[in-house]
Amino acid sequence: MERLPTHVPHLDDILNGGLPKDSIVLISGVPGSGKTILASQIAYGNATPDYKALLVSTVSEPMSKLIRFAQGFSFFELDKVGTAVIYEDIGPVLLRGDGEIAVARVEELVLSHMPGLLVIDSFKAIHDLSESRPAFRRALYQLAATLSALSCTTLLVGEYTGDIADAPEAAIVDGIIELANRPIGLRDYRSLRVKKLRGSNYLSGEHAF
Repeated sequence: MERLPTHVPHLDDILNGGLPKDSIVLISGVPGSGKTILASQIAYGNATPDYKALLVSTVSEPMSKLIRFAQGFSFFELDKVGTAVIYEDIGPVLLRGDGEIAVARVEELVLSHMPGLLVIDSFKAIHDLSESRPAFRRALYQLAATLSALSCTTLLVGEYTGDIADAPEAAIVDGIIELANRPIGLRDYRSLRVKKLRGSNYLSGEHAF
């Protein structure tokens, strides 16, 4: 199986070499657990002009914030913005319509830019603003079908907590990486757990992150 490295120290060891290439992976966790930074680090680590990373922001993570906060990290490379790393904001589209319209807009952007890596942050915002569960599920299956026809690895970022097995997203993704941030004594403890990685082995259990 061809792998996409995360460029995060030791995470590729947990993932048995990296993310399965062309898979759809859900990065879930509570606010502040590091989901956006993790997805951005993977994007900048892999993006080149010939293998573009498309970062699509929704109402939860405005595009201006994604870029501004990423600049404080060592993985950020300004010369990649607009050439290898493409930012698109579908927040206005999402607020005017519903989840189906937003997913259709994502499809348009993917077909326009033809990225090797797609990040949607926050995908849960599309879920929450959809008018109905069946309509969202139809749009989600359509998006999955489009992505499967292309050579594109996808990261769906969202503030999913607890058991997400009933969420439509859990049914179509190939992998689930769950981040946590909980207090232990006077400190916050950040951890990572791979809950699913279809067709691949991985190191199970909770890992310090």
